[in-house]
Amino acid sequence: MKIGLDWCILTFAVNFIFSLVAVFSYRLFRSVRHTLTYRIAPDKKRVLIVGAGEGGSMILREIISSDKIALEPVGFVDDDPNKIGTFILGVKVLGKCEDIKEIAEKNNVSQIFIAMPSANAQTIKRVTSYCIDTKCEVKTLPGLYQ
Repeated sequence: MKIGLDWCILTFAVNFIFSLVAVFSYRLFRSVRHTLTYRIAPDKKRVLIVGAGEGGSMILREIISSDKIALEPVGFVDDDPNKIGTFILGVKVLGKCEDIKEIAEKNNVSQIFIAMPSANAQTIKRVTSYCIDTKCEVKTLPGLYQ
């Protein structure tokens, strides 16, 4: 009976380890594929996404998953200091909204997407004023009520 229990534990441990290897290798494959796919390309417009929440993540997922969208995500900006320096789907949150002009110039951005669907009109107006200084094309993700 003891031999059977040892084999059960050994079989469980081996299966568990193989499952972990499969999951992590898949994640590594996706990460490497994303890195190789989204290198700087001359035919892609460089995009800065304002808002590192659900709206910004949704836009980024669409850019990454679609072959027909010729955009390269440069990074995010967000007013939440806890998000600055973090990564969302492999794209870094580069700074605050006040830094939009410097970030756009430094990273050669040609389009800015404002993805703050739950923000009030005053916040959108403030962020838009930062974007106008860059002379980039600005697009806004509408709120759910719109």
